[in-house]
Amino acid sequence: MSLKLKTQKRQAEIMFSDGHSIDGHFFISPSPKGLSGSENVIEILNDDRFYIPFEIAEGEISLLQKGSISMVRMAMSEMPKDLPYLSRTSTKIFLLSGDILEGHVFNDLPKTRTRLSDFLNFSKRFFFIEVDEQDILVNTKFVKMVTPGI
Repeated sequence: MSLKLKTQKRQAEIMFSDGHSIDGHFFISPSPKGLSGSENVIEILNDDRFYIPFEIAEGEISLLQKGSISMVRMAMSEMPKDLPYLSRTSTKIFLLSGDILEGHVFNDLPKTRTRLSDFLNFSKRFFFIEVDEQDILVNTKFVKMVTPGI
């Protein structure tokens, strides 16, 4: 009897607060407890763990300290964007690193809370922005300023 958990891999590039980056895979559960559907990477980044496993090379697993991750570029989209209750807001994010992300955030708050400030203030540690059809997960700790986009 195997006690190994079934997982799926999600390819991503991780950028750290010191400017370094690595490519590899997150491990997600296809049927996590308490959730309908499969887990996604932003849920892993926003959970209570301080360290998460990340595969850098085939079979080479490292434990990453989540607080040092400034942003994650996902290889494939895993965030829903076409749900009828989502409002899409054009946004420009200025990071402490000097990088600027221009794209769209997707707000699922009630219609009375659709301002960009509502989205940011109700976000967890990591939030999602779509930049040129690519999913990027941003650590709020490394955001300097956010402005509405054009």
